[in-house]
This record gives sequence, C-alpha cells and structure tokens, in this order.
Amino acid sequence: MSKAILMILVLFGSNAYARIKFELNKNPDPFAYNRAYTTPTELLEESKWPSLDDDLDFKNLDKVLYRQILRFSGIKMNGTIRLGDQVFPLSAMKESLLVLQKILSNYKNCIGGSYEQNELCKKLFFDTLKSKFNLYKPIVEGNQNFTHFTAYHTPILQAALEPIGALQNGIYKKPIGDIQKKYTRAQIYFDKTLEDKNLNLVYTKDLFEIYLLHVEGGGKALLSDGSSVYLSYNGTNRKTWNFISLYMRDKGYIDDLSIHAQRSFLIKHPELARDIYEQCPSYVFFKFTQNPPIGSDNVPLTDNRSIATDKSLYAMKGLISIVSSKRLRPSYEDRSDVQPTEGDFIPFTRIMVDQDTGGAIKGSARVDLYFGEDAYAQKAAQYQNHMGEVYFLMLKN
Repeated sequence: MSKAILMILVLFGSNAYARIKFELNKNPDPFAYNRAYTTPTELLEESKWPSLDDDLDFKNLDKVLYRQILRFSGIKMNGTIRLGDQVFPLSAMKESLLVLQKILSNYKNCIGGSYEQNELCKKLFFDTLKSKFNLYKPIVEGNQNFTHFTAYHTPILQAALEPIGALQNGIYKKPIGDIQKKYTRAQIYFDKTLEDKNLNLVYTKDLFEIYLLHVEGGGKALLSDGSSVYLSYNGTNRKTWNFISLYMRDKGYIDDLSIHAQRSFLIKHPELARDIYEQCPSYVFFKFTQNPPIGSDNVPLTDNRSIATDKSLYAMKGLISIVSSKRLRPSYEDRSDVQPTEGDFIPFTRIMVDQDTGGAIKGSARVDLYFGEDAYAQKAAQYQNHMGEVYFLMLKN
C-alpha cells in the first residue's frame, strides 16, 4: 500500500477510498447463494485462543445478530463455505448466529445482581462460546501475524429540504442519462449546474462537509423540522477522484493533511475554493433511505458491531468475528494543533459481524471497523490506524 493511500486511511479513518473509486459488488441474485465459498483462514487450536471479552458489554450485539439472521432467513443458502480445512453448509452460518443469539439471551437473563454475579455471567457466556464454536484466524504471508484496522463512520449534516438561511448548497440524487457524467464537482458546486433539474435531495451549509460526505459514501441529514433521513451512496459522475488534501499540501496551503487543517484553510481563503475543488472532479450522488447505511450484502450496518473485509477473499458476508485492537479513548479532547499520542488509545476486544467491503480493504488480515454515527464515531474513525487480531467463529461440527 502506498504512503499516500495509507495516509488517506489514517486521516479519514474509513473505507472512503473504496466507496469513491469503486462500485460495490452486490450479490447478483440477492435471494440465492449456491456457490462454494472459501476463506483464507486456518483453525486455531483451543490452547491458543486469545482472552475473550466484549468492551461494550454486548451493547447492540443483539441488533447486529437479528439483522444478519433476518437477511439469511430471506435467501436460499444451498452452497458451502470453507474455513480452515473444514467445509460447512452455508446454513451453518445462520445456525451459528442463532446459537450466539441464544447464548446472549441467557447472559441477559443471568445479569442484574452484584458485580461479582455479572462477571460470572460474562465468564459463563464466553465459556459456552468456547465450548460450542471453533475459532479461525486469517492466513497471512510472511511473518505477519496481525491485522491492520482502520474505521469508518456515518457523517451527520444539518440540512433542509429547501434552501433556507445558510443552508444553500445542494446534495443531489443521481441524474438519468448523459447528464450524470456531464459536470465536474466545481461546476456542480459553484455554477449550480444541477439546480432546477428536480435532482435536489437536501440543502446544507458547507461545501467541505459535502466533500466529507462523499469521502464516507453516505451520511445522515438532520432536517430543520426535527426529523432525519439517511443519505446513501448512489453512484458518481464517473470522473477521477483526487483528494484535495494532497493538492493543498503540495501547494503549501496546509502543513498536515488533517480535516481541521483543510477546513480552516478553506474558511480563511474562500477565493481559492474553486481551484481546490477543481482538483477533485469526481462527484458522488445519493438517495434517501430510512435505514442506517447498507453493507455490501444489503444488511443495515450496526454501530460498533459491523466490519468490512476484502470481498475478493471473504465473499460470503455474515461471519461472526472477534476483533482485538486499540481505539481512541472516549474522553480524548480533539485539538487542531496536537495529534493523539499512543497514550490516547485503549485496547479493546469485541464481537462483530462481517457485513461490508471496500476497494481499499485488501488482504486477508485487513479490517475496517464501522463505528456508527455519533460524535465519538467521527473522532475515533479519523484516528483509527492500529494493528490487532481478527478471528472468525463457526459452530463446531
């Protein structure tokens, strides 16, 4: 991976590069899985299992399990999947989710007493997990025995359905026909070339926030009437994507590639905005949805419980995973002049589900964590760039 791409992933903390430059490959038949899937994994001996935990005390785990089970309940799963040397029917993936759901239910019925009792309930949860599941780890080349973790989130925008006050910059749905490819970002931003064409979704204040929305590939609009709606990726104008941060640094406008540095310069120098945005002719279109962002297999992502992996290697989504890495501590106060130090990150272990992918997520030991849509998610995703471990769970035969 080049330093430029790695820096992009560090600063934007997401599979943004993927969403901008690639159309995600959906299952061509969303109601049938009939192929023989493989994974680049090997069985982990029980004696080598890592210490198990869940730093969120299982918050939202029931939600991610329910969503994935619902997805599997609506499709034909007649194929197989290989983990390590074992080949399982695809139905074993759903059965694994159902068993984990039952173990979680038992845990919830167990807790509620003293701290000691709750800790015993958690121990029982993981003891049961270990007795019923096998654990698989990625096979990696060379001596690397760790996984690279970045993260992504859902941006939040203040918006209105009609231009009002400071909310004057449009976000658009995908045009039909040649107009989709006709205009560049700068033309859409400054010449308003898509106005009055019945393409407006919402209006927001800041062009840079729209740019960041494009980087993430989706977001949530908080409307002036108090309601909200999700904006989901719906294609591009098929022009080249170039990160404006690299151009701004090369021109000497900013010393670092941080979002704060970019935003501050654009605010102070509006006369240079058009030239800067002309360096990124690509423009992303959106559509309204009522659900959270959708993963590559049409399952709504769940805050702090969904991950993205390389779909060329992990083509069958829905595998239960255990991740262990570091994340930004919630109490970290973001400052424009100081980057977080190693002491600002805390270790964590968490149960998640593989539900997404991205073109920049390459390799068997490469994971993008979905942190959600709150203020912490935005802050933590920006700085997530750590090594750790990922494992995949499957019921024992």
